Amino acid sequence: MATASKRLNVLMCGTGEYTTGWTGSGASTSDKKVGVVGLTLFDLRRLGKVDKLSMVGVNGKKFPQIREHLQDKIGNVYKDMDVSFTSYPDDNTVDPEAYKKAIDDLAPGSAVIIFTPDTTHYPIAKYALEKKMHVLVTKPATKLLTHHQDLIKLAEQNEVACWVEHHKRYDPAYADAKLRARGMGEFNFFSAWMSQPKSQLETFRAWAGKDSDISYYLSSHHIDIHCWYVEGISVPTRVVASAATGIATGDPYQCVEQTEDTITLLVDWQSTKSPKHKGTAVYTASWTAPLKAGVHSAQYFHYMGERGDIRIDQAHRGYDVTEDSSGKSSYNPFYMKYSPSETGHFDGQRGYGYISIDKFIDASRNINAGNAKAADFDKQGLPTIRNTVLTTAILNAGRISLDEKRAVFIEREGNDWKLEIKSSFKGTFLSADEEGYDISKWAENSIRPAKYVATALCVEDIVQSVKASAQMITFARANGLPLAIRGGGHKTSDSSASDGGVLIDLRRMNEVRVDQDARVAYVQGGTTVRQLDEETIKYGLATANGNCSPVGVIGFAIGGGISILTGEHGLGVDNIVSATVVLSNGNVVQANENENPDLFWGIRGGGSNFGVVAELGLRLYPQRKDVYMCQYVFQREQLPALVNAANEWRKTQKPYQGFYLLILLGPDGNPYVVFEGFSNSDQEEGEQSFKPILDLGPVQVKHGPTPYEDTCKGSDEFSGTPGNKVFVGADIDVFDVATLEKVYDTWLEVTKSGAPGSIIIYEFHSFEKVANVPVEATAFAQRHP
Repeated sequence: MATASKRLNVLMCGTGEYTTGWTGSGASTSDKKVGVVGLTLFDLRRLGKVDKLSMVGVNGKKFPQIREHLQDKIGNVYKDMDVSFTSYPDDNTVDPEAYKKAIDDLAPGSAVIIFTPDTTHYPIAKYALEKKMHVLVTKPATKLLTHHQDLIKLAEQNEVACWVEHHKRYDPAYADAKLRARGMGEFNFFSAWMSQPKSQLETFRAWAGKDSDISYYLSSHHIDIHCWYVEGISVPTRVVASAATGIATGDPYQCVEQTEDTITLLVDWQSTKSPKHKGTAVYTASWTAPLKAGVHSAQYFHYMGERGDIRIDQAHRGYDVTEDSSGKSSYNPFYMKYSPSETGHFDGQRGYGYISIDKFIDASRNINAGNAKAADFDKQGLPTIRNTVLTTAILNAGRISLDEKRAVFIEREGNDWKLEIKSSFKGTFLSADEEGYDISKWAENSIRPAKYVATALCVEDIVQSVKASAQMITFARANGLPLAIRGGGHKTSDSSASDGGVLIDLRRMNEVRVDQDARVAYVQGGTTVRQLDEETIKYGLATANGNCSPVGVIGFAIGGGISILTGEHGLGVDNIVSATVVLSNGNVVQANENENPDLFWGIRGGGSNFGVVAELGLRLYPQRKDVYMCQYVFQREQLPALVNAANEWRKTQKPYQGFYLLILLGPDGNPYVVFEGFSNSDQEEGEQSFKPILDLGPVQVKHGPTPYEDTCKGSDEFSGTPGNKVFVGADIDVFDVATLEKVYDTWLEVTKSGAPGSIIIYEFHSFEKVANVPVEATAFAQRHP
């Protein structure tokens, strides 16, 4: 036996035209002249289904006028109609998050009806569902498919109703047509055309092109109807969008630049039962119809199945009214009937706008009474959050297609749906459970588990990765997917790793092009130090490049870049002459002294948040084929003499010379101090220069001419292997015996306590060339000698 259902407390989110019939400048002149949500709920309270009503907006200062409007247009028109409600925020407050207080004041099992700007649907619905409230949200339920599926899960976890207010499902003509369409066999073709006159832009200008578009606003109606008709018969697989522009952004409407006038979505459909049966659909929506065309100038669709077709014109049902003041208008009393009954009461309970809310209220009450479960309504063809997921998938895909000018694919993944973001990718786009997924780095402590790894093969791949990431993180500033870039994989912080986001891997983009005449090397984002050296030396050229062969050139160069050639040619950052950068919006720009000079200044030493550097142009210089290098190994007791000799050597150091001092464990497990010197000269000069160090009697000696391209290989033993830990660098002001002995002894204690792979490296380069560059020339500031 069914339990009696209690009256329901309901919160109305939104104070606009659909809720109140008030637009800010007075009563609406559209077909929603006294609203739908408020009027329906006031009447349901009169009929005993609803108890306490509340309403929340952003600006509480509007409520006195809204109350006056509702009393005038509803309370004074219909008999026994109480239009009172509790409002949030108070009448003197503006609060974008007032909905939280309004929801917190309700008990679980209450209902929240959301008619607010599209971008707010998800956070409000999510908050309400988490508080175990029933939710009715206007179309589109959410702008993102991922958010729609989040709401599905939340509703099921909390066992509450979550429906989408697709009221056309309750239109008797549309409902009747659905049954007929189901009898016409396989789906073949659907077209829909909805438009509103340009005058509506006056109302929608506040959010048009910013928070939503005309496709989300109007096409959502017929996309949902089509999905409803072919449920279980056919599924969408691909979406391509096109748009017309120029009217909404012009006079007198002046909408923002990105506002489209008309949007068309072309959608491929695949039969679920017959591989050979494919369908196509065209959904078009516009808000630039002629001014006198009526509030809904066009609102019709054509459905064609295997054995028949259907046409419905909802805007023109043979009920036309012509007046001297306004001309000819078409009315639809099947939606909302505003004329009172013979007794003076509201008489629109049979309108499908009313029924859409009434059925949700009934379902919520029955769930609360234990007469039904929320999942029961999924089986009844009602617009529950689960039954409307493909509508959001198509709309979301359409928006991506417009923004990125490409097709977007819709695929099923278990019980969920996803938008395929790698369709135009030449590289690979892998999730953690796919073969080839690789997030390895030199420093294992900086590794983070990326949700996707996008391995780019070209600049367009980077563009698609950035745009895909941007799409997945639209709304992502709050809880989306972060984006990171991996060049060589040697950055020891986690800024080149993405925890739960998208990692763009550039390592397969490693082409080097040498312009011998201009003396410029163009290197792609994944090029390593060794790859650049090997290519440029073929022409007898080189640049201030890194000292470790597997390190990525671009990360090295834009971060500063100290090289064995720094004394002669400055830092890596000082030799950047151009950059190809993919910005966060997916645009590809050139940056140099003449084009985007601010960006060019910033990427040279300013950090890694300006975009993805897909290619750098690096200045080249003549370079001899061989250089002199030496490696002398000393023991602890020789350290004082070595430090003193090194300081003496520095007094006569040439710009093309330098050395490294390493403290490390040798292959035999014993500690050593290693002096590694270099001279960009012939062997005779190099040997003569480092003779004072050799005369100290090292326990091991290796020296002689070295091919220039091999100069970066000396540290491969520890720079090329994974499994290392973070290293830190610092400028030093003191290099004396006492300090070095203390450093050595401290290091030795660390190695004995469980870090045997620890190495200390001192680098000594001529810095005069670096210090002579004005600090303001680039964003790199560490130019003190």
